[in-house]
Amino acid sequence: MRPSDQLVVNPRFQVEVVSPASALLMNELEHVAVRGAFAVEALRSCRTPIVAAELRDRLGDRFSPLEITIGLSHLVDRRHLVLVAPTADPADAFFARAGVDRVRQPTVDLQRLGPDDGGLLAESFRSLGVAIVEPDAAPALTVVAVDDYLRAELAERNATQLASGRPWALVRTGGVVPWIGPILVPGATGCWSCLAARLRDNRPVETYLRRVRDDDHDVYATPVSVPASRSAAAHLAALTLTQWLHGSATVRPGVLTTLDLRDLGTARHPLTRLTHCPACGTPPVRRVTRPRIEPAPALGARDGGLRTVGPDATLARLERHISPITGLVHRVSEYDTGDDLLTVHRAVHPLFTATRGLDSLRESLECSTAGKGRTSVQSRASALGEALERLSGRFEGHEVDRRAAWSELTDPAVHPRDLLHFSEAQYRGRAEWNDRHSGFAWVPERFDDDRPIPWTAAWSLVADRPVLLPTAYCYYNVHAEQGHAFCAADSNGSAAGNTLAEAVLQGFFELVERDAVAIWWYNRLPVPELDLDSVDDPMLRATRAAYQARNRDLWVLDVTSDLGVPTYVAVSRRHDHREEILQGYGTHADPEIALWRAVTELNQMLAHLGSADVTELEDPDLRRWYTSATVAAHPYLAPAGRREWTPARAGDRSVADEVARCVDLCRTRGLDLLVVDQTRPDVDLHVAKVVVPGLRHFWPRFAPGRLYDVPVALGRRDRPTAEADLNPEPICT
Repeated sequence: MRPSDQLVVNPRFQVEVVSPASALLMNELEHVAVRGAFAVEALRSCRTPIVAAELRDRLGDRFSPLEITIGLSHLVDRRHLVLVAPTADPADAFFARAGVDRVRQPTVDLQRLGPDDGGLLAESFRSLGVAIVEPDAAPALTVVAVDDYLRAELAERNATQLASGRPWALVRTGGVVPWIGPILVPGATGCWSCLAARLRDNRPVETYLRRVRDDDHDVYATPVSVPASRSAAAHLAALTLTQWLHGSATVRPGVLTTLDLRDLGTARHPLTRLTHCPACGTPPVRRVTRPRIEPAPALGARDGGLRTVGPDATLARLERHISPITGLVHRVSEYDTGDDLLTVHRAVHPLFTATRGLDSLRESLECSTAGKGRTSVQSRASALGEALERLSGRFEGHEVDRRAAWSELTDPAVHPRDLLHFSEAQYRGRAEWNDRHSGFAWVPERFDDDRPIPWTAAWSLVADRPVLLPTAYCYYNVHAEQGHAFCAADSNGSAAGNTLAEAVLQGFFELVERDAVAIWWYNRLPVPELDLDSVDDPMLRATRAAYQARNRDLWVLDVTSDLGVPTYVAVSRRHDHREEILQGYGTHADPEIALWRAVTELNQMLAHLGSADVTELEDPDLRRWYTSATVAAHPYLAPAGRREWTPARAGDRSVADEVARCVDLCRTRGLDLLVVDQTRPDVDLHVAKVVVPGLRHFWPRFAPGRLYDVPVALGRRDRPTAEADLNPEPICT
């Protein structure tokens, strides 16, 4: 520090002296306590700028030269005192209090697309000391003011910025909810093309209009505003971007901020950089290799199945995907069940592209998944993971490994009949059946062996080789050619996990669960209940009490099949009104996990039903079931005896070891275990579509096979049930 330097209290603070030996430095965001007679006197003397030599003279009467030197150095190092800039700027104090050091005069190239002439933005930037320059002046930031972020001209701007490597930002000052950012930094954040992909996913109405009009141009609602709203948005946008130009750590690139002028609420929407973005990413390369089932110890907690990472860590990693603008999931919210024991979350997300009219559009707007768990955090993680699993199964075009007719294939492949299991009678009566039932029970058109279709390679963990599956069976939204809608993908066997092994294990157990439930349900087999009184679990007792308080009974049936993997059905009915029978299913090698998966899935059903008027349900099968079904009319729902609870096996467990046991089980039963790795590199979540040809779906599919053979093998039937005698009621869950 030179004697001629001027010192002043940091503009971010005001000084309030408490006593001769203590003071407070304060602003609306923070308070700093300062102690010591020298510090208080120095701060008091520097409320206005003072030359360092004069300050030393003023303090010399009370303090030694050494005390003054050390004390001033300490105050400057802590930035309680700062050097006065050669020229003062009224904005210095504001930026100082915002924690931003103004070290240079930033420059901005301001561009306009649409009706906004950018005048308010330019005025706002200049008031903050930002110079508006031409593009060839190498501006620190290019700002593009637009009326919509999907304007076609932005593709060219994006290419220009990517080529130059210079950052740029978008701003929309119009509308009830103005948008600020994101700041797009080539090589560090996603680009406009990444942003546009997510925006289109989250605008199903506009996407629908674009498709029905067969128009390549994006459709958007024109934002409206008044001078006050546009001015407020322009000033806030300029202020936000200027702070970033000055190095603010609180304004992060790659984040879009919305300002809701109805309540002045703000929200931040992080942008994910898409690995396979056509503008800034790399093209996808399809490689079918052996899935990496790496050993990792499972956590001791049983909530959510065998997991290698807890739900808190999973949520911390994945919650960046929650945003109605830039996210894969719009929101995750908790059902109001009125009881902390019944924790159920719901994730709302886009999924299916509406192309079949307004009914299809409405379905896409209401798409959601539910999460289950014994705790709120597990339920939230489950709902989010379920949504990301579904979204990872969307067909994007690069998932096809072969296009051929079945009759042309020479490589190992699975015929659709061994996956779908529809009977000849169902195909013959499909028109009448489909008119009477919901989409879940839909019977497709027959498969034509001589008609080319796309095929996707799965990996057989039993035979250790690739095996072709119909792409339409593996992925959602695969376009069906006219007259050949032989299949529609569903989530059976699809699962997500922190590792691929987790996903494969959960997917396999789901297949076993659906198979066991189908065999029990359609054959209407009498099965025993678990003796829940013998389960030493306080939370289970409390859950049963919560159901009783709602005038509901709760019992758990053991429907374990010939595969020997514990599979349970939790059942509940009301006893004060219509029975409104609910069911939840659970399967796992650990009986305790299987039990709780069934009970928490039952909680899902209870939360979903809520206080709804079941007579108004649109799904005809659900409406009929909830309004008229009784246990007396469906006696297979009632316990046929009671089985004492068998505690879970002890010992350390590895997820990879459990997967190996599942593979061995399939091998000994003459089954294959196929895995389609649906993991998306941008999601940070492993997703697998697990397929075991021969295992049955729990939707009504009545072809010959296990549905008829297993009850006889288990000694529960003397002979196979005739198709005409199977339960005509589709499973309602």
